[in-house]
Amino acid sequence: MRSSKLTDREAYFELKCRARSGLISAVRRFLGIWLDPVLGDPDAVARAALAVHELLENALQYASDGAATLRVEVLREGGAMVILIQTWNLASADHVSALERMLYEIARLPYEQHVARSVRQDRHASSSGLGLARVRAEGEAALSHEVVGNRVSISARIRAATTV
Repeated sequence: MRSSKLTDREAYFELKCRARSGLISAVRRFLGIWLDPVLGDPDAVARAALAVHELLENALQYASDGAATLRVEVLREGGAMVILIQTWNLASADHVSALERMLYEIARLPYEQHVARSVRQDRHASSSGLGLARVRAEGEAALSHEVVGNRVSISARIRAATTV
């Protein structure tokens, strides 16, 4: 059961990490255990778990120094609960350019067209953007990003059905 005393920032956690076997799956499982009592909305928890998995996997895969930061925050906006998922990493200029192109395409194409386009692309390309497209479509998330120098931040906002 959730507490009846809510603040604008219901709960958050932040993790700084380097890639290692099993890390992403463990973080995804932890997120489900942590979010479930806060939200009481299994659908929103599942969508957030998908977003955390894909965003953290990308942040670690494309980090020029092998490190990434993940922050998950539950916010109250009006009467609704919102899950804000953010990742930060350092990336090469090539990866930053590719990311910006992918996010533009994801925003402009319906999910099914993006999937079809990704399948047609060279299977040996470093990234198809399919994980980010899944976060947007299946996770029902609004995606945004910020680039400052070689520091990249990607954010996903997911609305929970729960109202307060």
